[in-house]
Amino acid sequence: MAEEKNEIIKFLDKMKRSIKKSTDDKRLEDEHCRSDCYEFIFGNSSKAVEYKDIILFLLGGTKNIRFPRNERDYYLLLLLGIEIKPKLTFKDACDISHPIVFDVLNGLDIDSIQSLEIIKMVKLHNRDCLSYFQLFESAIDLNEFSMTGIVELAEKIVGDSKYGTVITHSSKMTNPACKYPRIYFDSGERLTDGLIRSGNVITDFDLHIDASKLKVFKFLALPVEKDTLFDRLKRGDFEPLQAIFGVDDQTAEAWYDQLKPCITSQDHRTHDLIKQVLFPVENSYHQLSLLQPSGLVFKLKERVDQINSRSVDAYLGRKSQKDDKYYANGFKTVPNITVTRHGGEHPKNISGLNNKYQSCYLLDSRPPFIEKRDVKLPTKDFFIQSLRFYDCRDILERLDKVFKIERDGQIPLDNIRKGRDRCLGDILDVILQKMMALRDVSTQQYWPETSKLPAWQTFWLCDQYKDQRLQEDDWLYSLCDQIARWVANAYKDTIKHPVMLGEAERQYIKEFIEDNKEVLR
Repeated sequence: MAEEKNEIIKFLDKMKRSIKKSTDDKRLEDEHCRSDCYEFIFGNSSKAVEYKDIILFLLGGTKNIRFPRNERDYYLLLLLGIEIKPKLTFKDACDISHPIVFDVLNGLDIDSIQSLEIIKMVKLHNRDCLSYFQLFESAIDLNEFSMTGIVELAEKIVGDSKYGTVITHSSKMTNPACKYPRIYFDSGERLTDGLIRSGNVITDFDLHIDASKLKVFKFLALPVEKDTLFDRLKRGDFEPLQAIFGVDDQTAEAWYDQLKPCITSQDHRTHDLIKQVLFPVENSYHQLSLLQPSGLVFKLKERVDQINSRSVDAYLGRKSQKDDKYYANGFKTVPNITVTRHGGEHPKNISGLNNKYQSCYLLDSRPPFIEKRDVKLPTKDFFIQSLRFYDCRDILERLDKVFKIERDGQIPLDNIRKGRDRCLGDILDVILQKMMALRDVSTQQYWPETSKLPAWQTFWLCDQYKDQRLQEDDWLYSLCDQIARWVANAYKDTIKHPVMLGEAERQYIKEFIEDNKEVLR
């Protein structure tokens, strides 16, 4: 966080040094040469100007300008374009009142009330202006602030457009060596068919062009009201060129003619490096070349980033998690993402969108895992699949001691019977606990088509048969008989030297279970 807070401080310190050096150089020729920025920051030597005052001074500059008219406007646009978080500019963060703005400004000793004032002023400036400034920043004349350099750069970009083609599906995302196909698919139709496809998702256009000429992509992507320059030119409207750059009709039309091949020309040839499949159509096959729909690919990345890191809830939630605090709103995350990069260290070689986003995501596409169940409903027999002799081992060992005490005849018979009943009751408790656990999952796990449970066990274990369980008794007597036999077998097979149980003992166990049979309903 400390590094994020310092971004604006670093900018303001660098700006002050740059303004002072520039003014000092100019004053060698004209000692009265001073800019508004210089006067505000250095004019009063008796009092140091605070960071807050400089920010407010800059934000008071000209609003909604594409290109700066003076030094103050120039540094204003630089301030708005500072990335205070990866891919999140100061302007964008203020527009959504992102809490990171308060954290960053707090690092400049600006309180929350002053921060709200700054955010309000930032919102008055148009976000679209940054796109123009950032593209033409290198052409801005810091002495004259004229349009000459900007128009010259625009003319060069227009000339470079002949090397590129506007596309929607990038062949270079398959292999950087692919020079074609170059396809722009404009479906123009949106259908509620639930498919993620061209037409159903609003995406950006892409550009197939040499890496050194990528400014053509940024030029065509310049915002014009609610469209882009590309959208306007595609419709044959070149008036924005006049309005933006102040050129005459003939120049604007000439630029349009130069840009037109880039916008409209396509190349449908395939390439030997493109992955190809044979797709069945009626009684024959079509050979298809598979291309990446780059607009959809990077729209996915944009939305995942919004969920995982850029939204307000993601920022506050992760911050609370890091500080081991509770965040009431909670936050979402898209896990198990594979990050892939096209072009390696040279994303410019692939396409305009690839250079803009640098990487894309592959969501988890593995088949679903079989859930490991802590409780599994038996499919054939409860007493084989769900109840183990081992579950009652300790109880059976106690019961064995009771039986052997009875044989020695050293303790009163009444005490022995109480001990025996306590052991049988504990075994019944184990069975009841398993029964309740299985009833809880029976609605999700019981499938009549595949289950081979006896009918009386189905009534007993499945909540779907609760009514029959309460109204009928035949199943209950079958259950009591099975439990009695299971107890006798468990004792015989678990104890190393068991007492041989006679018919009387077996009958007593059965009667004990039947006396407590209602708890089994």
